[in-house]
Amino acid sequence: MPDPDTPRELVTAWLDFHKEELSKEIDAVFVFSRQGMEIWCRGEEKPFSKLMRIIEPLQKNYRIDIYMTRRPKKRYPNIPASFLENRELRAYLRPGMNTRVYSTVRSVKVGDEIVTIVRTVVEPTSQVAFNEERLLRSRLRSFAERLLTDSRRMRQYASDLQELAALVSNPSFDPALRKRAESICRKHVKDLLKNVKRMKKDLSHAFPKAKTKEKTSARKEENKPPTTAMSLTGKAEKLAADARDVYRSIYRFVYPVQHTVDLDDLRNPGLIVAFEELESEISDFSESLQRI
Repeated sequence: MPDPDTPRELVTAWLDFHKEELSKEIDAVFVFSRQGMEIWCRGEEKPFSKLMRIIEPLQKNYRIDIYMTRRPKKRYPNIPASFLENRELRAYLRPGMNTRVYSTVRSVKVGDEIVTIVRTVVEPTSQVAFNEERLLRSRLRSFAERLLTDSRRMRQYASDLQELAALVSNPSFDPALRKRAESICRKHVKDLLKNVKRMKKDLSHAFPKAKTKEKTSARKEENKPPTTAMSLTGKAEKLAADARDVYRSIYRFVYPVQHTVDLDDLRNPGLIVAFEELESEISDFSESLQRI
């Protein structure tokens, strides 16, 4: 991140990068000097054009070196086996069963009268069952893609907050830059909270409901960290570290080392509990930011 001696134009460009939320699509590391800066980044094609629009005006007066690595377009070609074997997730994402409906008609003699009986039959066909499974697999793949993308963004958002909070808290920076960093910080906090809540809701469908509820409530207070007085930068550092831990847990959940998912490992303290703790940390950080 920049320091108080970094030229103002370079700091402004770095803040523009965060204001445009390019960190959602580009993993970037900025290295600053008085002569210019280096940007080491990885992402897809479209966001790079936005980054270049920010950087191009600076190239007249500063040396800007950009080292870009593009991600493959298809990052998740296969459905994770952990999702295919997850009964709770399959039940949640399974589409409503389409059926074939037809009627049978037969006549029955009752005494001296002939009674016609019409029976409606509802049954799935083999083709319907095949289509249902194909649609389910498509939904599982989309679920995995969104979960991995959201978790990566969560980790990046939290990391960005750590750097932005350091600038906001440093009185050596120009007040106008600090104020702008604070505004960007507030927006990132809101987006991060939405991101965490969405992932917690999605993951709640992937665990056995009764056991998850029982263990979550039992460990919620047990794993609650003690309340301590921390600076804004200290809270941001802890939030970034905890977000990285949750990201690693999600990745192990999607791509377990073993052939099956170790639920005990995920529930220690448990992904759902970990998300609740993250929500609490984000709210605490936001309140501290309001007092700046």
